[in-house]
Amino acid sequence: VQLASTVSDSELLKSEPAHLLHLLFNEDTVRLFEDEPMQFACKCSTDRVAGVLQSLGQLEMETLLVERGVVEISCEYCGKDYQFDRVDVASLFSDPSVRLDSPSGVQ
Repeated sequence: VQLASTVSDSELLKSEPAHLLHLLFNEDTVRLFEDEPMQFACKCSTDRVAGVLQSLGQLEMETLLVERGVVEISCEYCGKDYQFDRVDVASLFSDPSVRLDSPSGVQ
């Protein structure tokens, strides 16, 4: 905050980023990297969600199934919803090497 307050509004609006960095950090060696385009990339998948459910354990999943009838997971990053019914949950714990390609309730 103290460093930023040393730069005027007009300098902030008109100066190139490299010049602003020099003004703010003139005693340090500042290195700028090439611009890279940003893109949205969520890494959630059915396999990842299935792994999380397996890590919670069979008893926890069966309790959720009794309470709600289905296990629902929503990715907080991209908003994708995953639903696992009794058959899906049973297959998670029948053979730990088996992963679900597409649970019946995936939306």
